[in-house]
Amino acid sequence: MPVEIVAFLIISFIGLYVCITDYTQRRINNNAVLCVFILLSAIAIFHDKYISGLVLAISVIFIGYVLFVVKVLGAGDVKLVAAFAPALTWSGVVVGLFGMCVLGGLLAAGYLLYGVCSGRLKEVRQRGIPYGIPIVISFLTVLYFQLDIGNQFQSLMM
Repeated sequence: MPVEIVAFLIISFIGLYVCITDYTQRRINNNAVLCVFILLSAIAIFHDKYISGLVLAISVIFIGYVLFVVKVLGAGDVKLVAAFAPALTWSGVVVGLFGMCVLGGLLAAGYLLYGVCSGRLKEVRQRGIPYGIPIVISFLTVLYFQLDIGNQFQSLMM
């Protein structure tokens, strides 16, 4: 089985864990983020694009730090986005960020609607939005297409 498929499956399970813990605890586990970063760094090395991936990850951290300071994203969210960066291209990160914003906006609107309808708006605002969920969904989707997992899996079945 190709390395990319195995890594993608492992990262998918780690992503599921991140989504569950972010939803229940509003925390993204650093060990989970580190595992994603290590696996995707290995894929980047395998594809000879580690230097560009590392530059991209560092750029994401710097931009993310600004977003963290102005309280747009949490530090765990920034680290998670940066962990996906080594195996992606610049355009992949941009598409992932766009997807994250769209899905995050929908999630925020859903939470706002829930807060208004249930009369618990203050509690919903205080607890925050589990942004790890849209991050995992959007960046796993981009990773799936950039690593061409579908075609690799299909060729494995033939």
